[in-house]
Amino acid sequence: MPIVLTPNVASTTRAIAFDDMVDDISPYVPGCPDPVIARTIHKVVIDLCQRAKVWHEDFLPVDLEVGRVAYPLSPPVAHAVCTDITGGYTLVNGVKTELTWQKLTAVKLRYPSWPEDTSGTVRYITSATIGEALVAPVPDVAGTLNLRGYLRPSPTASVWDANLYDEFHRVIFHGTLYDLMLMNGRAWAEAKLGAVHGRQWTQLLAAARDRALRGYNADELSVAMRPFA
Repeated sequence: MPIVLTPNVASTTRAIAFDDMVDDISPYVPGCPDPVIARTIHKVVIDLCQRAKVWHEDFLPVDLEVGRVAYPLSPPVAHAVCTDITGGYTLVNGVKTELTWQKLTAVKLRYPSWPEDTSGTVRYITSATIGEALVAPVPDVAGTLNLRGYLRPSPTASVWDANLYDEFHRVIFHGTLYDLMLMNGRAWAEAKLGAVHGRQWTQLLAAARDRALRGYNADELSVAMRPFA
């Protein structure tokens, strides 16, 4: 029997400050200043997002312009950086065209004269630098470019997604203590215990990546939508 779900209404995104995560860590590293703990949490969350790919969102749409190949990756929140593109589509005159991600070398093989004189309906997305997407062929009609992919907190971020923190607080807990306890010469340093937290961090990081890749659900779950009455 399939599990029946009613359609979901729009959810709200909550944010939590890195400073507000400090109280969970500070009892385990007596004498460690709160700003040091907060900066370490920030670094660990960046590592979690970069390595386990747990933050997956729609990027902000950008205008697709005739003759323009390169487009910025625009995060949906100011405290984020786009790291990877996983998919996208164009919307031109009300027509939606799904895009396929390919490596830059594959796009150049497919279109040997791109981007100089290969124009048409955009079919592929690729990249050559961080923070920028390239489209192929070169657009010959204006529209909208809509991309989706992975995010991480920016270097200046002071907050992170609270729902993701709720989901992965144990990963962050062990990763932060691992870093702090291996700070040689500090009063709170404890290499042996830090190594224990390091093993937990490694295991939970792998589990976090697996859960994210499963879309935060079980692989074999069968779902049927219940229509509105």
